[in-house]
Order: sequence, then structure tokens, then C-alpha cells
Amino acid sequence: MSDIHVPTIAVQCMLSASESYVETLNLRDIDAQPGLVEFVIHSQLLNAKNPTEQRVKSRTCIELSRLIELQQRIGEFVRAVEHKPVKVQSN
Repeated sequence: MSDIHVPTIAVQCMLSASESYVETLNLRDIDAQPGLVEFVIHSQLLNAKNPTEQRVKSRTCIELSRLIELQQRIGEFVRAVEHKPVKVQSN
């Protein structure tokens, strides 16, 4: 019986970007730790000496159940912000 290789699942999402700065979120399942997800935020200074270098700003491992809870809380936050009344400044 041979072992079946299951590829690592990974996704990347840009958090912020400007002409000089990029910040990305990377999520990756951890093969050796089923149920855990590596959660890494990278920053990249585009006008630095080495503009292709990405630095780790934050790294943590999150249980999949906590990541699902985070997804729900982010959804709640986004819905609340989308429905928040806009303040109109008077002159």
C-alpha cells in the first residue's frame, strides 16, 4: 500500500497596497498538524534596497475551528460597517 500525497492548500490575499508598500495575508494548512492553519502576514517595501523581499510581520497557527469563527466575525463586522450610517459634515 503506497502513501498518497495530498498537496498543501495555500491561499494569499492582499491586505493593503500603495505605490511603496504591500501587505499580504497567507494561509496554509500544516501537513504535520492536521486541523491547524498557518496564518502569516508579510510586508514588502517596494522602494527598499531589495524591493522583492517580503518580511514576516506576524505568524501564528490557528485551529481550523477558530479560523471559521474568525471568518464569521469578519462577516459580521463587514455587514455592520456596510449598513452604518454615513456622517455628513455641515459647513
